[in-house]
Amino acid sequence: MKYLKAGVFSAIGIVILVFLLGEIRLDELGLTFRSIDWRFTLLAFGFYIGANLIRAERFSLILERKISRREFLRIVFLQNFFNVILPFRLGELSYIALVKNRGGVGLGQNIASLIGARALDLVSVIALFLVGLAAVFRGISHSPLFLLTALAMAVAVGVGLAAAVWRSAHTRSKHRWWNDIIAGFSLFRARRTLLLIGVLSLAAWILTFTSGILLLYGSGLRLGIGENIFVYAFPVFISMTPFLIWGGFGSYEGSVVLPLLVLGVGSAQTIPLAIAIHVQELMFVSSLAAVGFLSQRLRAKK
Repeated sequence: MKYLKAGVFSAIGIVILVFLLGEIRLDELGLTFRSIDWRFTLLAFGFYIGANLIRAERFSLILERKISRREFLRIVFLQNFFNVILPFRLGELSYIALVKNRGGVGLGQNIASLIGARALDLVSVIALFLVGLAAVFRGISHSPLFLLTALAMAVAVGVGLAAAVWRSAHTRSKHRWWNDIIAGFSLFRARRTLLLIGVLSLAAWILTFTSGILLLYGSGLRLGIGENIFVYAFPVFISMTPFLIWGGFGSYEGSVVLPLLVLGVGSAQTIPLAIAIHVQELMFVSSLAAVGFLSQRLRAKK
């Protein structure tokens, strides 16, 4: 069943990508890449690194400094890569495995730290999306394409949440250490600590959105800040669902194209733009994963 689901989602991604490529000429795609202002790419990369630094600090704080922020930075780099490459968010297991290898953190606390962080991530992204939606709602609320896009996004997020709930229930019935996970959430009961972790989560996503908006701008898209936030929220939401698999080819591009079409940007510009942004983000994730892997190897030799 697992392989069947992977095959279905892979096929959907391939179909979307092939369809989008069929709507443009290759010379249009080449022109978009040649037109990229790489200064914005470098600046976006800097903000992306900053977001990961904050995430490393957040995880270290959640686990009461049992693992240093420097160690967590390696974990975050690798976790991001595996989340992009592996299907159904299985890359999250790399976090659990890497934290376990450091020692000093129980399995329940380990898993609870990840679940709690992801819950705060979802709250932060929804908050930023609502900011973007408020900026564009008046102009697009009567668009049939907007209603279709909103429905598709709601279904995608709903399926992702349903899958998470099902896994939790399945895990609860199958594993004795579920009570350890529940106990691990005690880390979030201190109001001051929870507030700080929430602020760090929001700050990390603000930097992530800033990175994405800079990529949009550097690739030739000229929209307002609110419109850019609205557009970039879609690939972020998709990345939180099981639909982003094997690098996200197809599903990522589709999630960028849809909101741009809603805003009235033509497909001749949106499709090459989506591919260009995706490639740049994969470069970010892969380069930092290489750093994390090399630092991991050097640490193991000591």
